[in-house]
Amino acid sequence: MFRCWTVWTALALLSTAQVKAAPPSATVPHIPSGTVELDGRASELHWNQAARLDGFSVYRPRADVPPRFKAQGRVMKDDDALYFFVQVSVPQDDLYAPLI
Repeated sequence: MFRCWTVWTALALLSTAQVKAAPPSATVPHIPSGTVELDGRASELHWNQAARLDGFSVYRPRADVPPRFKAQGRVMKDDDALYFFVQVSVPQDDLYAPLI
């Protein structure tokens, strides 16, 4: 009985808390135009200066599901484009990529 009351009290306090996290933000660095080759790799030196993106989350099928895989991203821009690079770490056992 005491344990159940404690849990319900804690849930009630958590549900009434008005704590809002700040939205994620990043300062996107500007790089010289024409220095990025679109080849699926982040091999140019400018990627080391790119803004780091992390904290990706699941929103489908539900928002309260923890992500299965870790994802990290980077972003930068030049005069003509906004460049994104996202790397998802998938364990070998979960990888399914048939060759066609």
